Formats: sequence, structure tokens, C-alpha cells
Amino acid sequence: MIAIERMKRAVRKGRYVVCIEPALDSRHFVPDKSVEEAFDTLCQYNVIMSLRRTEAFDNLKQENPFYYSYPDFFEKVGLANIRCHGWYSVFTLSDTRFDFMERKAWIRRRRELFEKQQPNTTKTLLELGIEPSKIKEVFQVLFDYFRMLEDATEEQLSHIHEQEIVSRGITIGQKK
Repeated sequence: MIAIERMKRAVRKGRYVVCIEPALDSRHFVPDKSVEEAFDTLCQYNVIMSLRRTEAFDNLKQENPFYYSYPDFFEKVGLANIRCHGWYSVFTLSDTRFDFMERKAWIRRRRELFEKQQPNTTKTLLELGIEPSKIKEVFQVLFDYFRMLEDATEEQLSHIHEQEIVSRGITIGQKK
């Protein structure tokens, strides 16, 4: 809430404060069935982590009723005309409107993120009863896929029609 108060102070009367909050998960559509199945397996991790976060937020809400609710935050700091919107964005790997190097950087960042999250993801999937060999196979499929993408030429990348769909919540409030 402190950040929203500061944003409110930084804008002129009649102007807007906007907060964009990413959803906890995104969805991938990949032409390769084994890669799609690997993403689906890891999606179980995201579901469990989302549930754990929800439980933690519910516990915090008992202590602070304004915790993690942008509309409530906006109202509490005195913003008016509060509106909430949902927004979906789709990133398609073969979309040539994006520069080739931008697409390559996006692929690299995704691989690095999966590498960074691998220990925690593995621990959670083991807790769910997924066999260690299956988890290892899933990560191997994904890292092989990422390596293939990172090595792909511009022409090759233009024929890989992977999509990532991401949702976000947007809250807008006006300074009185």
C-alpha cells in the first residue's frame, strides 16, 4: 500500500494510478507433443504453489484486510473512479513482428528461469508423488527444447508456432 500512496503523490490531480499484476501462471501451446506434456507436468507445480500462496494470503488477510487487494488499496489511499480489468497477451514464437534477437533473448530468459526454479519444482513434484525419473525426463525434454530453440536460425524459428498466453489483472484509480 505504501507504493500506491507514493504513486498517488507523484501524479497530478485528475491523473491516474495504474497497477498491472501478472497472473500466477501462463499457458503454453507447443507443436511438439512431448514438450507439451513436459509443460503440463510442470503446470502441476504451479497449481500447488498457487494453492499454497492462496492459503498464505488468506492467513495474512485475517491480520490485514487490505492485504493483496489492489481495489481495496486504491480506495484506502483515497483514489476515485476505481476500475479493474483483465488482460490477456499472447506471444507467438514465430511472430516476425518481434526482432529475431528479442525472440532469442526471450528463449534464453525462459531457459534460465526453468533452471533457477528446477530445485524447488523438483521438490514439490516429489511431494506430489511424481517419480524422480519422470521429473528428470521432463526437465531433459524442456532443456533439449530450449537448446534447439536457442540454436535455431531465424528461418527455423519462423516455423515454430509455440504460443505463450499470459493473463494480468489491471487496477486503475484516479487522483481526486
